[in-house]
Amino acid sequence: MSDAIRKSFKAQGRVQNIGFRWFVLETARGMKLTGWVRNSGPAVEGEAQGPAGNVAAFLMEIREGHPQACVREFETGELPLKEENDFQIRSSW
Repeated sequence: MSDAIRKSFKAQGRVQNIGFRWFVLETARGMKLTGWVRNSGPAVEGEAQGPAGNVAAFLMEIREGHPQACVREFETGELPLKEENDFQIRSSW
């Protein structure tokens, strides 16, 4: 995966109690990404890793694609690559 990247993301707005984490999980797995997602206070946050084009498409989809979500703030950041095999929902903190 020579063009692989890893990005953090944090979505704030109406993103909880609407199945947003499951939407993120299914979107990531459909795009063959690894990483995780969880609730974090009033936000949903996570990390996604895979081919650069897939990660970019994933971030756009989770920002705009859920029919019940209203993402008001969306942050991303660059991260080092990690060894992973899947995308998962993690426990909230």
